Amino acid sequence: MKTWVSADSGPEATIDALMPVIAFFRVSARRAKEMLREVERAVAGWRKIGRALGMSNRELGEFANAFEHPERCRRPKAFGLTGCSECFAW
Repeated sequence: MKTWVSADSGPEATIDALMPVIAFFRVSARRAKEMLREVERAVAGWRKIGRALGMSNRELGEFANAFEHPERCRRPKAFGLTGCSECFAW
C-alpha cells in the first residue's frame, strides 16, 4: 500500500515528488527542509540503537528497507545535510 503525494506524482516516494506540493500541506520550503533534516537525524543511528536493544543482524536486516532508503543519500546538500550517515551502494 502506498500513499499518493499528488495526482501528478502518484505513489512515488521521493523528495522531488514532495517538494512541488508542499504548499498544499501548508508547509514552507524552509520548514520542509528543516523537517527533512529532523527526520534524517532521527533515523541516522537506527542500527546502533537496534543493536543496543539487542537486535540480531538478521533482525536488523528485516528492518533495513524501512530506514535505508536511497532518498536518504540522494540530495543531502540541498537540504543542509553533510550526507546521510549510512550511504549505500544501490
